[in-house]
Amino acid sequence: MSSAAVDGARLRAAKSDAGPGRIVWIASYPKSGNTWMRVFIEHLVSGGGEVDLNRFAHAGEMASSRRLFDRVSGIRASDLTRGEVKSFRPEVYRALSRRAASRVFLKTHDAHDDALFPADATHGAIHIVRNPLDVAVSYAHHVSATPDFDPIITRMCSPRNAMATRPDRLGRHLIVHTGDWSGHASIPFRWSRCATRISSAIPSHRSHGPRG
Repeated sequence: MSSAAVDGARLRAAKSDAGPGRIVWIASYPKSGNTWMRVFIEHLVSGGGEVDLNRFAHAGEMASSRRLFDRVSGIRASDLTRGEVKSFRPEVYRALSRRAASRVFLKTHDAHDDALFPADATHGAIHIVRNPLDVAVSYAHHVSATPDFDPIITRMCSPRNAMATRPDRLGRHLIVHTGDWSGHASIPFRWSRCATRISSAIPSHRSHGPRG
């Protein structure tokens, strides 16, 4: 049986303990293989067709996307305080789940928080885990063309590590407080080891360059 068929069977089996909502969170620490997982999901959902890494039709959006927040809420996140954005995000996900005609896959690097990821909007979660030694190398190269590993390791070890925090500009994403999902109990989930998935990668896909 092909790896795609095996993963499809596992996804179907997971329905028995699925949550009431439409959203499936694809959760990982940055540089842990989230894009590869979305390639697999895209391949399965599209019926096994060719996948373009730059054009995900089904698993392309990030939960912290400013555009997603603005579109679903009808309010510009830039008109709100950081505290207001944080309090409104769960309602954005609830609204997205209510309006969705089918399952919605959202990538997230946010640490798990029951308040941020409402169980009533959730179908389930895929938690991707990669060896932190490998994450540190990829993360350092992502941050700089001349990587310095010590600051990256310090950042990874800090419970206060966050992304998209620059006060002088509006980025594509809202603030993301990185962390893990290992302690949650309210969302049905499946684990995935990054190396295992990449070693059995989809045979046919088209790439026009890497994505984070």
